[in-house]
Amino acid sequence: MLDINLAEEPLDIDSFSYLSDSDYPLCLLGFQLKNLYDQKRLIIKKEYSPVDVIHFVPGETVMPKFFRGIKINFNKKFDYLVKKIEALGLQANSEINKEHYVSILNEYNLSCNNCFAYLRKGIYPIDSEHLNSFTNLKISQTNLYTNYLEKIETNNFQALGYFVIYILSNKNYHKTTTNSFLHTVVKKYNNH
Repeated sequence: MLDINLAEEPLDIDSFSYLSDSDYPLCLLGFQLKNLYDQKRLIIKKEYSPVDVIHFVPGETVMPKFFRGIKINFNKKFDYLVKKIEALGLQANSEINKEHYVSILNEYNLSCNNCFAYLRKGIYPIDSEHLNSFTNLKISQTNLYTNYLEKIETNNFQALGYFVIYILSNKNYHKTTTNSFLHTVVKKYNNH
């Protein structure tokens, strides 16, 4: 059994890679990892080519967010939706209006009922139940939860988590690129 106290431990970030400007927008099916417990229990099988990524929203936050998931391509019919969602990051207000976001998703018969808590500038969650309409992948919800995650030998319940479709974007009000933002952060760090 995984020690629940790992939830108090920081992530081991050696396996993560930074996203660069050319990676955005990134659509990912997976999880936002918050601690070492999440990192050790939510393991996607290697055969599905999972990635661990560090996502910054330039100018919005200094603390990065960490994600593990499978890169997915969205159907072309959602091009305008993705542009509309990314435009939310260009607004001056610091928070995303949940009701407005939900109404945008509703226009495309999508929802975020099970994952709206992850909504932030640059992080746009969609319920994984829409996976088959959002992408060309044909994965049943049963298959997703029974075949995509590694089992923990003694307690499989610890290896359960809700898969979310994330649209990660670096569009921001300050029009700062991720690359220049990271360069500035590193420069400030080196000068202290």
